[in-house]
Amino acid sequence: MTLTIEDLKIILQTNSRMTIFRKLKQIPYKSSYSHCGKYYTLDTMAQYDKYGVWGYGNVFFSKYGTLKNTVLVNIENCKTGLTACELEDFLHIPVYNTALDLYKTQQVKRKQIGKEYVYLSLQGGKAQFALRKKEIQSRHSVVKDDTEEYLALFMSLLNERQKRLFAGYESLKLGYGGDKQIAKKNRIKSQNSITRQARIDKQRH
Repeated sequence: MTLTIEDLKIILQTNSRMTIFRKLKQIPYKSSYSHCGKYYTLDTMAQYDKYGVWGYGNVFFSKYGTLKNTVLVNIENCKTGLTACELEDFLHIPVYNTALDLYKTQQVKRKQIGKEYVYLSLQGGKAQFALRKKEIQSRHSVVKDDTEEYLALFMSLLNERQKRLFAGYESLKLGYGGDKQIAKKNRIKSQNSITRQARIDKQRH
């Protein structure tokens, strides 16, 4: 259950915000980090997930209180750091400005990978970034292995001339020495004819 200030005014039969907050201080409660803190809930009712987040409909609360605290704690707790997009996946609201503010106020570090910044903790940032790079390299290795497996399967379905023709086109993309690389990789005979065959076929079309 969530309530707004207006709801609390009706329940407590008062128009005084000071009275409402004085009452709230007597019980453990949280204000939402979404909707500009407009909603309130009893802390005992919230069922926080592993990120410290609880959602009621499209209203979100954190056991860490504010959005800034929630972003900071999750950056510090994640073994590989977090990008703004990754934070938004489980916080469900935009956090770019919040993460940037934490960086500008030197509460977190950040490193760029590709087009994104990875936000890292002040103490463990070096280890976080090293593990992030290791995971990325591991994913790329899996993709490469899968690609080579499918290529080998594709080549097995071609006859010798088709193999040379396909390899010729690929070698043209690589430039000088490409024919030898492709021939060696795909175990194709007549290495010197690979590029020549592709050029002849290309001229015919």
